[in-house]
Amino acid sequence: MRTHARIENTVGDTHYKEANAYWHRDIVELSAEKIAELANIIMDRGTKDRISEKEVIGLVKQAVSSGTIDKHKLADDLKKSIS
Repeated sequence: MRTHARIENTVGDTHYKEANAYWHRDIVELSAEKIAELANIIMDRGTKDRISEKEVIGLVKQAVSSGTIDKHKLADDLKKSIS
């Protein structure tokens, strides 16, 4: 299955610098039909997984320690969680 949606490489605007530079994409010129195609592809091929809050906090701590994420840009409650 392939989608007819158009994808553009763009610089993202998240707290994760590496993702902004290398992985961010915009899906443009969407219609309801193209959104439905994408949803079906995600449901058919996407990996469905859950991780605990503790694991997420550990990953954020790791990213802050490595300089990948700027701690000062995080929400206050998340800053407290990783302190």
